[in-house]
Amino acid sequence: MQWEQSLALGLRAAFFVLFLVAAGSKTWSAAARRAFAGWVGDLGLVPSRSVGAVAKAAVAAEWSVAALLLTPWAPVAFALATALLAGFAAATAIVVRRGTRAKCLCFGTSPAVLGRRHVVRDAALAVVAAAGVGLGSAALPPAAGIAVAGAGGCAVALAVVLLDEFLELFSL
Repeated sequence: MQWEQSLALGLRAAFFVLFLVAAGSKTWSAAARRAFAGWVGDLGLVPSRSVGAVAKAAVAAEWSVAALLLTPWAPVAFALATALLAGFAAATAIVVRRGTRAKCLCFGTSPAVLGRRHVVRDAALAVVAAAGVGLGSAALPPAAGIAVAGAGGCAVALAVVLLDEFLELFSL
């Protein structure tokens, strides 16, 4: 079924871009790595002695999802993405509930403070990633479908990545 193939490819493209941007924004420089580890510590969810390991594990998992989406192991990537995003949603919910005023470093620096919209975003992405588990190994669609699905997936991913900036722009 061509629509399933196109949907699978679109999901792979979207999640590839999401996880590439997320992991890349946290590791592109030594300063970015330190800032992310400091942010993990500031959230107060893990003991201080574990902050570095947790930050490295989170970023390694994000890079793994991106890499696996480029292989026949895409269903594994979607399963890992589902677990990560559900964990991120739960952690963000705890941070928001505690009233911690931490900025969102999900896709790099953002002016937005973590809030309910981040919990909803991560939970919704987890649901979509779970759907991707079943579609992740679908064969490629015809060439035109590849172009449309890939471009559509990338566009959706960029809208998610830039959500905080869009909301800030239109709240003026």
